[in-house]
Amino acid sequence: MTAVPATVPATALVVPLFLLEHDLHLVNSYEGLILPLLVYPFGVYFMSLFSADAVPDALLDAARVDGAGELRAFWRVSRPVLMPGMVTLFLLDFIGTWNNYFLPLVLLGSTTKFPLTVGLSAWASELNLPGAGQPLYPEVILGSLLSVLPMLVLFPFLQKYIARGLTFGAVVG
Repeated sequence: MTAVPATVPATALVVPLFLLEHDLHLVNSYEGLILPLLVYPFGVYFMSLFSADAVPDALLDAARVDGAGELRAFWRVSRPVLMPGMVTLFLLDFIGTWNNYFLPLVLLGSTTKFPLTVGLSAWASELNLPGAGQPLYPEVILGSLLSVLPMLVLFPFLQKYIARGLTFGAVVG
């Protein structure tokens, strides 16, 4: 569970979350797995700090003087400046959700619904069992490649925003 403040361990919230989702009949469903991961309090904290530092008040005042309303000032002025922070937050949230292991293990009872991380672990634990049949080494290796593939695809596209954010304040005006 990536959506937990650092003061509360994620494992401490799994049992109440399981009981809540059991009452809502969401156990062993993808909806029950996705719903807790949608709330990311760190993202609100991160973006509030980042936006306070990245968007100067003078920039917004200049947009208002030019006749831009609040929505247009956000969309045309603030959003491009905040894009490196949003991309960084997206990557942090995506990596945390993609690599989540414990929550799917607890909430999903059916092995056919396991995500890649949990399924690979289940396959890897069966590799050395006696009488388990043919080892699944090729499948585990291919699954490991597939588990890193989204990051290998996403990062080159999003790298320009991160690099732009690192050098954004380097020019003295």
